[in-house]
This record gives sequence, structure tokens and C-alpha cells, in this order.
Amino acid sequence: MKATLTMTVAGLTLVTLVAGCGSSGKSNASGTTTPAPAGQTASAEVSPPDSGVATLTISGSGFGAPTMANPGEPIKVVNKDSVPHTVTSGSAFNVEVKAGGTASFTAPTTPGDYPLTCRFHPKMRGTLTVRGI
Repeated sequence: MKATLTMTVAGLTLVTLVAGCGSSGKSNASGTTTPAPAGQTASAEVSPPDSGVATLTISGSGFGAPTMANPGEPIKVVNKDSVPHTVTSGSAFNVEVKAGGTASFTAPTTPGDYPLTCRFHPKMRGTLTVRGI
């Protein structure tokens, strides 16, 4: 009887461990796991589909990494600083963003690199890259 009980506990423990470690899905908000799509593992990061809106984030009085956009694509500007800034590139575009606020503008239709500056803080520099399609 003792041997049967030991084997049963060992078997249940093994099943629990395998079930807990064997999932390749992702947990959702309810705590359940959904299976990963075929050919994809849980550790793979999948890029979201192109949303049609690029985001340029200003933080620490800087534009951060170069922002990529498609020609004519809307660009959302998020200012995480406590002071206002502008996103200016010569005569191509000039948008003011309130402290802690957001603004938007449309990317130029001509592909290329557009140097960014802030009219209020001339040492702020960045780049908007408009991709060729």
C-alpha cells in the first residue's frame, strides 16, 4: 500500500511539473495560457503590425533614438519633460509640445533623414528618418 501511494504521489508530481513547464503560450490577464501560434515560441517577441502612427518621445531634454516613419504618416509626439519643446526641421515641419503633453504632425512625403531641433533648446538634436516605400 505504501509503495502504491509513493508511486501515485511521484506520478502526480511529475505530471504537475511537466504541465507547468511545458507551455509555450502566453498568459493573458485572467491568468490562463493561450497556445503560441504554429512555428512561434513563447520567448519570441513579435513586432506589432505597422500601426500607421509613429511615436517620437521627448525625455530628459532629448529626442532619443532616431524615429522612423513612412512618407505622409502621422507622427505622435510625447513630451515627458516638465517644460515645453518644439520638434522642428527647417521648413519641413515645426510643432510645439506643451510640458507633459502630446502633439502630432505629418511626416514629409519625401524619403530621407530630417534633422530635428527644439527652438526653445537649440542643443537638443535628433533625427526623423522617412523611409522610402
